[in-house]
Amino acid sequence: MEPVQSVHEVRRMSGDWISLGAIAALAAAGLAKRGSRAIAPIPAHLASYAWYAPHLAWLVGEGVDPHHDPGDAEAKRADLTGADLRDANLRGANLRGADLGGADLRRANLREANLGRAGLRGANLHAADLTRAYLYGADLYGADLGGAHLYRTDLREAGLGGADLRGADLSEANLSEADLSEANLSEADLREANLREADLRGADLTRAYLYRADLHGAKLTGVNLHKATLPSGKLASKTLSGWNLPGATRVKK
Repeated sequence: MEPVQSVHEVRRMSGDWISLGAIAALAAAGLAKRGSRAIAPIPAHLASYAWYAPHLAWLVGEGVDPHHDPGDAEAKRADLTGADLRDANLRGANLRGADLGGADLRRANLREANLGRAGLRGANLHAADLTRAYLYGADLYGADLGGAHLYRTDLREAGLGGADLRGADLSEANLSEADLSEANLSEADLREANLREADLRGADLTRAYLYRADLHGAKLTGVNLHKATLPSGKLASKTLSGWNLPGATRVKK
């Protein structure tokens, strides 16, 4: 669980403001605290989504910093199962814990969005922009992330088993302890990605670019690295037994 920051004031579900003197009591009760600055209002590009403020209010009740002011909204976790959010501008949105299973998020702008622990199983995120987004522990099993932009995205412990990541930009992404078993990562850009302790068993990395990727402790049984560009000095195993490596290129430092 992430640390909760201190705040000047916190709004309860009833809408009343609580002074800084009450923060300790709120912390003891497990309620959210905000940053040292006043909490920001909901940006205009997010205010049009009727479900957004209630979700922020739900996050407060869960003891999570919503980073946007929910106002007097009634707390309700965002249920966006199967929602049509194609081309949506959700940049910087706090969707932590939201249910987006099967949602259509093709080409959506999710730059720097918080999708920690979100349910995105089977979601269509083809060509979506998730640059620097936070997806710690997110459920992305079977999701379509083909051509998605995931530069420096936090995907630690995310579930990506069977996901389609063909041609995705995962450069400098943090995929430590992520489940990528049976995922399709062909032609994906994984340069300098952190894949420590990741599960890549049965994954397809055909023509993937893994220059300087960190694979220490990764599970690599049955991985397909046909014509892939391999990292230098950061292979998890000293043996390539069981790997499909025809045409693979080892890049020298």
